[in-house]
Amino acid sequence: MKNNSFRAWSLSGLLIAFAGCTSGTAGGPGAADDTRQLQVGQPDDSFRLNTVETALRQGETKSISITIDRALNFDQDVALSFAELPQGLTIDDMSPVILHGASEARLVLAATADASLGDFSIKVIGHPVTGSDAVKHLKITITKG
Repeated sequence: MKNNSFRAWSLSGLLIAFAGCTSGTAGGPGAADDTRQLQVGQPDDSFRLNTVETALRQGETKSISITIDRALNFDQDVALSFAELPQGLTIDDMSPVILHGASEARLVLAATADASLGDFSIKVIGHPVTGSDAVKHLKITITKG
């Protein structure tokens, strides 16, 4: 009996770990109620945004990409916007669009010489032509220049 309890606990831990890997919310017409339950995969006619944790020093600029995972039947342009930027951090294009045939938006981040130091989470919002928005957080660390 102990063995079955361990297996159930291990499976629960695996599902929780897997759910953490897909953090953020899906968008698009097929993602109307993405929060209702844990799903393996992605609903048809939806999309998810992907970001990569990045670090930069005060006074530095860095090019990054925000990519999109398109589920079956999702072929829309997605406009991006950003919120919760730390003081002294700028993005060269505050409203890029990932076109329906593209898989990423390239951005240039710039930290001023007196940018706030620390770990930050920038909210990235993906707004499709129709359907709900997707949200993903871009983790940024700014260190002394």
